[in-house]
Amino acid sequence: MSCMIGRRRESTGLGKVPDMVTPQLKATSILVAAKEHISSKLGDGIVMLGLRSGFYYSLNASGAKIWEMVQSPRSISEIVTALQALYETDSERILQDVLYAVKDMLSHGLLEIVPGRAEE
Repeated sequence: MSCMIGRRRESTGLGKVPDMVTPQLKATSILVAAKEHISSKLGDGIVMLGLRSGFYYSLNASGAKIWEMVQSPRSISEIVTALQALYETDSERILQDVLYAVKDMLSHGLLEIVPGRAEE
């Protein structure tokens, strides 16, 4: 599983997301989709437009599944558990892929961390 985010409007490509760009994430961190985007399914993926930024984003199938889940607040552990049911790979690999994808989405303003809420 991997999540691919493409961004259009600038010619700069997306590279590795620096850890300093996003806050420390925990399995109990609660995430929700940022409201400043409109999105639509396109094949197995999702395309979206940032209403404030004017950027166009595209998510592959894995990223689309995460995006669909965070339309309402979800913890990282809930996302990982749901993806484990879909992909035949070890949980550690799924966790690492989810963390990478979530950090990428956070750095582009696609997701927000719900402050003061954590899964019990």
